[in-house]
Amino acid sequence: MITAGRRHWLAIAVLAAVTFANTWRNPFQFDDLHSVQYNPHIRSLRFLPDYFVDPATFSSHPSGYMYRPLLLTSYAANYLVGGTRVGGYRLVNLVLHGLASGLVVSVGLGLGLPAATAWTVGFLALVHP
Repeated sequence: MITAGRRHWLAIAVLAAVTFANTWRNPFQFDDLHSVQYNPHIRSLRFLPDYFVDPATFSSHPSGYMYRPLLLTSYAANYLVGGTRVGGYRLVNLVLHGLASGLVVSVGLGLGLPAATAWTVGFLALVHP
């Protein structure tokens, strides 16, 4: 028997898959080009310590420099597994959005919101990232 909590997690997974279904075949866009596709710093985990001290590792272009070490770490892990194939980056993004949505629900429930409200807010956070 599937519990209510598991049904909600299943609903998050299905909603995430449906919401982001049209992204799987799209190429990299906008900042993906300089921060993923052409960024030499994500092509090796030896740069990992640099992500935490050097904003220039975020981008192949000086105007794109920023400090986002955890994002870069995920990019490097993605690159290690699949190179610059877009699907892996989309899958990680999908999973992270689903987990963030679940976290929103957990925080809402922890704050005492009614379950229906917490799940509604979590679903909204998922479809409107």
